[in-house]
Amino acid sequence: MLNNPEYIPGITKGYCSKFALGEGVEFEYEVNGKKYSNCNTYHPISKDSIIVPGGKYMVRYSEKFPDAGRMDFRMPAE
Repeated sequence: MLNNPEYIPGITKGYCSKFALGEGVEFEYEVNGKKYSNCNTYHPISKDSIIVPGGKYMVRYSEKFPDAGRMDFRMPAE
């Protein structure tokens, strides 16, 4: 995912707990017609600057592991 990432729009759904890392943001995205849901932390981005729910941001993923996407809160999706 770090060497050849793909990007796709995703949408924030709510807050979640990321084990041992604290609070995060739950989001959904779709790859090749299949929906995925994931949770990742927003650090170092300010929680107040992220639109939850309904915020649209780009999700970085790999074709090999599409279920392991990471939302990039610095990249708003149009």
